[in-house]
Amino acid sequence: MSGPINWSRWTLLLVIVLIVALSNGTKLGRSQVVGPTQPAPILSGKWKLDTGEVITVSQDSSGKVTALFTPSVRCLQNSTRTILFSAPLKITGSGDTATAKLESDQFWACTRTPAMVTECGVQELFMAKFRATVTPFSIMGEVLRPHYDFEMVGGRRTNCRRNAAKDEWAPFSLTPLCRPATPWFDKDTGCAEAQRPVITTSPGQVVLSICGSEIYRHSFDDQPYLEEYAAALVERVKQQIGSTVCCQSFRNALRSGQPCNPGADVDCDGRPNQTDEVADAPFPDINIFSSPPGASIAPFPAGLDPDDPNFLPGATARASRGVGDCDCKWELIKGVLNCGTGGQQHSYVATWRCPTTGAEVITTKYATANTPCP
Repeated sequence: MSGPINWSRWTLLLVIVLIVALSNGTKLGRSQVVGPTQPAPILSGKWKLDTGEVITVSQDSSGKVTALFTPSVRCLQNSTRTILFSAPLKITGSGDTATAKLESDQFWACTRTPAMVTECGVQELFMAKFRATVTPFSIMGEVLRPHYDFEMVGGRRTNCRRNAAKDEWAPFSLTPLCRPATPWFDKDTGCAEAQRPVITTSPGQVVLSICGSEIYRHSFDDQPYLEEYAAALVERVKQQIGSTVCCQSFRNALRSGQPCNPGADVDCDGRPNQTDEVADAPFPDINIFSSPPGASIAPFPAGLDPDDPNFLPGATARASRGVGDCDCKWELIKGVLNCGTGGQQHSYVATWRCPTTGAEVITTKYATANTPCP
């Protein structure tokens, strides 16, 4: 973040006042589950297997989930393990009682005992049945490992034979490393088709649409509050993602489901759009970056927002030796606001980290000394 800007506090303060007023009122109305759907939860992104390997999970528009080792790993001596599993995502139930499961016979496992390969002829790498329960934040499963009977003669296994009756389920688990990047929100790359988010009102309802896709809908029981809410929503969305979205990238992701389907999860955080709300008011919670719990982050001054092409650290990272792009969302791990004194300019220093590589980038935004500093 570089170059002078003009910080103006009033827009930010107006948004805060409107949000507080609406959240303290009694006429907030209710959200509705509407709009495009896809099998949920959305799992695309980097995960970590309980044995330490990094796994890239992809989920296509039909709900098929594939997990790949990143990079591939050796399986004993002569085999390379590239795929962990592949299976359709199945949803049972609805609402709060819905469950999501993966189940197929396409789990690639390694034989754990070298002697089973050399003495019994068992394959180093084999496919097995597996089953798992999934959420946006965990994949907990078990794989059916085959059992072999044998006799020991002279210290070697002989007469090896399958005994399916003794097969055992072995547990495994994955936890997410990070969520996919959202290129439709990037401002530091060119876009042939940038459009503003659209907020429309009708009797009793306010709808947020992005690139022609309905993202969020809120219903009101009392019409007088509707226009006030719509105005606050306009500012809220601008504050979160900026004035425009790259519809070219957005529609490409709609078609491919990669890195996620923005019609179902516009910020690729694993939470469906309609239920992805802020905690204290009925507003969509759209996140273009993440922050770890407990991070020390000073509030952004007005003028430091997603409309600035250098708001996110992408351009700075690409210009930094040995850093480059982050294939997941950047994490803001520290934000320091320095208000200048004695005629010195103000600055906001942000420290960003790429969750997959651990690379850190520092960006700085400046303002002249005669602008207000919160």
